[in-house]
Amino acid sequence: MEKLGFVPQTYTMDPETEDLLPSGEMLREGMVVLIESWQWRYDIDRELTDRSFNLALQRNRWCTVTQIKRNELGNHFKFVGVYEDGTKRVREIPTGVAWLVKLDSIPPHITESGKYEAVFAILADVWNRSKNQPDMFVGGLTRKDTALILDSETSRIFRIFDQEA
Repeated sequence: MEKLGFVPQTYTMDPETEDLLPSGEMLREGMVVLIESWQWRYDIDRELTDRSFNLALQRNRWCTVTQIKRNELGNHFKFVGVYEDGTKRVREIPTGVAWLVKLDSIPPHITESGKYEAVFAILADVWNRSKNQPDMFVGGLTRKDTALILDSETSRIFRIFDQEA
């Protein structure tokens, strides 16, 4: 089982190398993902039926997203998952399902645009707060604001994307 790259049903993310995508809307071509909820995964330490084993091959392993498409209603999406052993499986999942993503698989254009959006959002917040305290903006940004601007964590970027939806 280990040779196939299974993760345990109760696997939780490693914040050093992974982040959480709160919905399938955020999936992009080339991301390496694992379904987040333990309820969607199988307990691979138990004896599995053929059907359960087949589903564990999809749900308990990291895969690279390719050929992603959303259905016309926008409530489901389909993609071809490419697994570490080279196998490919078609995945069709409701859009609201959360995913874990390997940080090093997030496309650079998403990370870069997210940084600019983060700075814009922080500055807009500072500007709005300065309306109540007119001299605040003149004095510059607070330490908290500066820390947020310099924060390049991907989770910060995805929280901003999530707020847009």
